[in-house]
Amino acid sequence: MALDADASPSIPLPSPNNSLKTKRRILLVSVAAAGRTEICDLLSQHGFGVASTSNIADLEYMLEVSPVDLVLVDLNLGVELGLKLVARLTHDFPVVVIGDEQVREADKVLALECGADDYIVKPFGKREFVARLRVCLRPVKNTEKSARMRTFSFADWSLNTKSRNLRHVSGEETKLSAAEFNVLLTFLDHPQTILSREEIISKTRLNNREVVDRSIDVLILRLRRKIESRSDGGAMIRTVRGKGYVFAAPVQA
Repeated sequence: MALDADASPSIPLPSPNNSLKTKRRILLVSVAAAGRTEICDLLSQHGFGVASTSNIADLEYMLEVSPVDLVLVDLNLGVELGLKLVARLTHDFPVVVIGDEQVREADKVLALECGADDYIVKPFGKREFVARLRVCLRPVKNTEKSARMRTFSFADWSLNTKSRNLRHVSGEETKLSAAEFNVLLTFLDHPQTILSREEIISKTRLNNREVVDRSIDVLILRLRRKIESRSDGGAMIRTVRGKGYVFAAPVQA
């Protein structure tokens, strides 16, 4: 499944030794050798542990042998293939998509619907690029406190904030991306309360990127598909026209 047979060899992820305990580990998949080198150098300069590849098989192997904190997917490997990859990756770590400005808005929205936590358009400023990755890597402000003590129950679901497991009453677990978890936790912390898009961004500490890209709407659409399709209680996340969203289901913590 090689994307570029003539591409330069993959850069291996550094071993998780003591010197890298404080580094966040980022894995980049891109077919442009020069672009990979530039991004890797930039992130290394800002204290990240970085690896890159142009090959899907190498990517899957690298994810198996060494944990990562975030994956960057450059759509220069092809929009269709890139979005399929995003959909497969968005479970245990944030995924950020990089795309040229020629990419259609519909593809940006589709990337978010597939599970991407952010979409960054090239060319981008270096400081903004690094800042947006740091935001995707940041936990919810109160996540650590919540993780020590809380399990939420609502409708036919329970959410354990320590393990981040969303479990249906049937026993089946549903995977959440980092952004989906942050948004759901915000709703569970504020049930029956109308939250505007700006409040959701602030409370989840999501990146304050252009709201016009419908990123919050797409995240909420993804949550609705996951939790409402398996529940008999109807709509749990309701749209309040002109104001925002409200989590309508009763919540026990």
